[in-house]
Amino acid sequence: MREMIGLPAGRAIKIPPTITYDQFCERAWLAFRELVGNSRHRDSVSIPRLRRAMVDISFRDFSEHLLRMERNELVYLIPPECPEALSAGDRRDSLVHPDGEVRSFAVFAGGKPRAVFPFWD
Repeated sequence: MREMIGLPAGRAIKIPPTITYDQFCERAWLAFRELVGNSRHRDSVSIPRLRRAMVDISFRDFSEHLLRMERNELVYLIPPECPEALSAGDRRDSLVHPDGEVRSFAVFAGGKPRAVFPFWD
């Protein structure tokens, strides 16, 4: 596991460990279930809330894996009704889709994601 890289003057930076796609799917599903809990909106979760619940995963890995889940039809990524109404933090933590639009909600398709053959990867 990568932990620290030595820098001049005795300083070090922490490099977050990477997470596999399958590990991400499992963690995202668990975080989704926890976040929706008894909410009246049990079918969707805001991407910023999901990202914050999985704070130990790098921004890049989170975005890449969530987009891969969409390609594999495990989640649907939904744009906000009014992008201008997003707070600066929610705008930053939302996901910029490859089509250039912001996605701020995730809907998990069906039940718990299973290991899939990555047809679209």
